[in-house]
Amino acid sequence: MKTKTAVTIALTFIFSLLLSCSPRPQVHKMLILAFPTADKTLDSFKKEMDSLGYREGKNIIYLIALASEEEELKSKARRFMEQKPDIIVSFTTWATRAAIDINRDSNLPHVFGQTSTLSGIGIDSREERVKLNVTGITAAVPITKQLEYMKRLAPRTSRVFVAYRPDPLPL
Repeated sequence: MKTKTAVTIALTFIFSLLLSCSPRPQVHKMLILAFPTADKTLDSFKKEMDSLGYREGKNIIYLIALASEEEELKSKARRFMEQKPDIIVSFTTWATRAAIDINRDSNLPHVFGQTSTLSGIGIDSREERVKLNVTGITAAVPITKQLEYMKRLAPRTSRVFVAYRPDPLPL
């Protein structure tokens, strides 16, 4: 009986020692800037991150700044910057402009989506984009290319309505 207890204590000690020596999983902090109505976008984004193995509260923490005005968004985001995020993600043109503005000193990696054009977010050249550590997806597909794709997908299309709003988009 004493032998079993000694072995149990020894194994518990060894197991505890092994656990304390193993590296702790790294927890990443992601600052997200968006418009308050971006609920569905954020939900799908988090769901996709989860499918890639990023579990909220376990190995990733989302610092989410939502606001209807650019200055308010910058203010909220600056407070989150104090928590030292590892990356910034922004959705919409003006949220991306706000993220670029608050990130100028930190130069964190920044990924954006749902923006109009690079000039709409204040980036005029590839060199500036690289310098600011920014990448993402814009809606800047030339109308001719859009019509070409549409014709491939729906060859019998004869009329197309195009809604246009000049850059930069306010949202």
